[in-house]
Amino acid sequence: MYHFKTKKHSFNYTIHQVQNTTNVQISVCKDEGVLLTVPKSFTKSNLQFVLARKADWIAEQLGDVQTSEENHTQDEEKITEAENVVKSDEKKSFQSGERFFYLGRQYRLNIETTEDTPSFAFKYSKFTAQIPTSWDEAKTNEEIFTMLKEWYITKGHDKTKDILKSLTPLLTNDVASITWEESPNLVSYNNGDVEADWHLLMAPMATIEAVIAKEVEQNPSSLFEDYNERLEWLKEHTLSL
Repeated sequence: MYHFKTKKHSFNYTIHQVQNTTNVQISVCKDEGVLLTVPKSFTKSNLQFVLARKADWIAEQLGDVQTSEENHTQDEEKITEAENVVKSDEKKSFQSGERFFYLGRQYRLNIETTEDTPSFAFKYSKFTAQIPTSWDEAKTNEEIFTMLKEWYITKGHDKTKDILKSLTPLLTNDVASITWEESPNLVSYNNGDVEADWHLLMAPMATIEAVIAKEVEQNPSSLFEDYNERLEWLKEHTLSL
């Protein structure tokens, strides 16, 4: 049993994971409550995104359940890449020529073999991973994922000062720090400290600011004239490796 909570909604739900599907099915009934049937690879961050989108609908169905013992409602939607806000898959097979977002722009990944020690760098607007010839495919994929993740986290620390400089004059609540890690939520806020999932660094700076403000402030849309446009980027792109 899991619990979903926002300022507006609060409810328990259970998860049933199945293979060979790209659909998410949400069922609401008297006996089982809220049941999510999801793909096997679905992450907690994916679930948070889907639940946030469907929270109003789920709350409405839960209200109906309380007044009708036979009520059983299902909502099913096709999950596309554009709808998966965060989807980390450590079994991913990396290929030269793939492109990855950083601050809203895409950069190419080049994979080179070497007889020396492995290395990873971002130069001339591209990622370059030098991989020992002794590594097999599984080892190569695992290490490239790790090196990319570490690069994003490092860049996040570098960008924190710029983000705080931009947001601090606008916020009514204090933000003392921003940490970038692997997180079940895209952004969380607690007593002045923001914890952000490193995947968020793939989005443009304007989107990052809006996402953080959305978690910190009660009325974030009042902070930016283009607030909805800033968040629209997340609906059109997948933050994934």
